[in-house]
Amino acid sequence: VERIGDPAAMGLTDAVDQQDHLAVVAERVTGDGAEIVGVARVVRFADDSGEVGIVVGDEWRRRGIGLALLRSLALASWRVGILDWTVLRLPENDNVDRLVQRVASLTAATQSGGVVEGTHRLLPAGVAVHR
Repeated sequence: VERIGDPAAMGLTDAVDQQDHLAVVAERVTGDGAEIVGVARVVRFADDSGEVGIVVGDEWRRRGIGLALLRSLALASWRVGILDWTVLRLPENDNVDRLVQRVASLTAATQSGGVVEGTHRLLPAGVAVHR
């Protein structure tokens, strides 16, 4: 992802209701307005778990934005009762697991068709913020 652009146009914030579909956005404010540099979202499943997605623009990676987004998303998820997250990733993208494990504990992982599916249990809100 070179630039994030418009998260709504990418479908990352469609149908956000902050109850069953939560999203947080990181922006860089300039004199000309704001540039979106990252988006994280979770969509609730029927069993009250949720699937998480996160994207951070290339030039903004390794600056703590992904962690800040996941911490905010974890707090919001905790408040509405989404305590288990499903995260899909490519097998070579271990950075995603390391990032998510700052706010959640890995409880199961499977690999199928070139995709790793991890199930994570959110840490208590205070622990996730300080971990």
